[in-house]
Amino acid sequence: MGVLDIHSHRLETVEQVKDWINGALEVFPPDKVYIDPDCGLKTRTMEEVREVCGLLEDAGTDTSRVQRVMLDNMSMEDMRDAAGMLNKFGVETEASGNVTLETIGGIGATGVTFISSGQLTHSVVALDISLNIENNQ
Repeated sequence: MGVLDIHSHRLETVEQVKDWINGALEVFPPDKVYIDPDCGLKTRTMEEVREVCGLLEDAGTDTSRVQRVMLDNMSMEDMRDAAGMLNKFGVETEASGNVTLETIGGIGATGVTFISSGQLTHSVVALDISLNIENNQ
């Protein structure tokens, strides 16, 4: 069970996370609740990227665990602008969504740190083969 939306561009406060974990512990036994400290943020628009940059600039917001910001389904121009803005803060950037063999070169030129492609899993053409062995003895 997740208490956080890992596909969000927002940073929850420590108090919010504590409340959600305590709520989960009211329903599930402690050995069934796993806390994963990984912190990545997902953005879909330049407005969300600017919001993340504002958080990264704010000395009053603890962003020490922010490792990566995903740039999801953005245009090449927006990816380039977003990567430029976020690279100043030393966080990794990851392009995702609409990544194909035709677009991967252009995406790589935007300055993102990583590129992920669901095409490797959801658009694979299956090869159905079998291995038949006959014993001729």
